[in-house]
Amino acid sequence: MNKEEVLNKLKNQGRKVIILRGLPGSGKSTFVGDLEGLLGPYGAVSEDLQVCSADHFFVVEKTGDYQFNPHLLKQAHASCRDNFHYWAAKRGPKKPIYLVVDNTNTSMKEMDFYLKEADEYRWDVVVITFNTDIDTSIRRNIHGVPPETIIKMNEKLKNYKLPEGVEHYTIDT
Repeated sequence: MNKEEVLNKLKNQGRKVIILRGLPGSGKSTFVGDLEGLLGPYGAVSEDLQVCSADHFFVVEKTGDYQFNPHLLKQAHASCRDNFHYWAAKRGPKKPIYLVVDNTNTSMKEMDFYLKEADEYRWDVVVITFNTDIDTSIRRNIHGVPPETIIKMNEKLKNYKLPEGVEHYTIDT
């Protein structure tokens, strides 16, 4: 499927947790921007969409600069899980329609928390896998992930089978 077909499938489907999977540089965050575009003009803040990403931990609040520190990855992922829990459990008129997990999610270990929380709070789940070749990922990688790590991530991504019954789409980028 291409990106536009997936976006059209998601449009007006109701509350969804959207778990993005893919190598660094595969287009996950760009997809989030396109999803935002479905909800209104680009740049407009929508309460209908909340994005949980370990990357957000590395953005300097005052400047908006991205300052990745691999030594803080565990803290970044803990922060992402905390944000996800907050929004997944949210009740009332300001709960989002789309709750997006924008991380690599190459293994069940990485996705398990989000799948369990979505189930607990009765969210429908869709998983979107972004297929990107290793050379493209290495070239687009802005996080300083070493090429040998990207190769290992690619193996996990390709060899992992999603749980049965989870709605899943694949986008080649």
